Amino acid sequence: MKKIYLLLLATLALGFTACSDDDDHHYVDLDMSTFNLSDGVAVTDGKYWKNTYIDGTNITSGIFAFSHSSAFANYFEGFTASNVANNSDHGSDWYPDNQFAAMPKGAVAGEGKPYLVSYGEGLTFGAAISAPYAGKTFSESSFSSWVKVGAAGDRYKAHRVSIANTSLTYYAIKNGNGTANAFDNGDYYRISIYGVDADMKITAPVTVYLADYRDGKTAILDKWQKVNISSLGEVRYIFFILESSDNSTVGGSTYMNTPAYFCLDRLVVDKVK
Repeated sequence: MKKIYLLLLATLALGFTACSDDDDHHYVDLDMSTFNLSDGVAVTDGKYWKNTYIDGTNITSGIFAFSHSSAFANYFEGFTASNVANNSDHGSDWYPDNQFAAMPKGAVAGEGKPYLVSYGEGLTFGAAISAPYAGKTFSESSFSSWVKVGAAGDRYKAHRVSIANTSLTYYAIKNGNGTANAFDNGDYYRISIYGVDADMKITAPVTVYLADYRDGKTAILDKWQKVNISSLGEVRYIFFILESSDNSTVGGSTYMNTPAYFCLDRLVVDKVK
């Protein structure tokens, strides 16, 4: 009973970041389920973070700080928060309010609970340094979608994270939407998750397929997928790169047609004692 009481106190002290001890581990768990969206922007079946289109703001929770920028109206990069449960198909009607719905209709904690939405880097555009990234030096300005873990001198090992598709991306892959093409045999949409060590060097990634039409498959992720990222080792940052087989070349530059969104929840790291 005493152990449960102490755990509850620790959870309250950290807001919506939770800690737990497991033998030789000290896990710190991002839990977005209590993120306050009471003053968020209302859309169908939910709200999104009020600062989504305000530059110079970002979401922080305990030891985690998430990238965010907004260069002009109705546009953002990095991460915002949402609890939108409307995962219907809006077809070719791209409208800013349709960016914020996870296919699972809510966080890992349940339907309608808050989670993070990222508009991020496609492999074909955006990053200030060129792929392959492993072994190169990271800077915050080089990538749009990253999370900073802890303060200088802190040591944390990557453990796991949960990833999902947005409805906008899901239906663009399934049906096409006027810009993106419906997927066919051989197509794919995947996310690579990279770590950055204490020397700011980028580690080899963990890659997950958010849609896989290779070898006769027709799989599109519509649930939360728990991803083991422990191979990233000790991390100062974690960042995310999206890649699609559906691309277009304009003026000599290649751009990803698939909407470059994903959802994130329950990032867990292990504090090195």
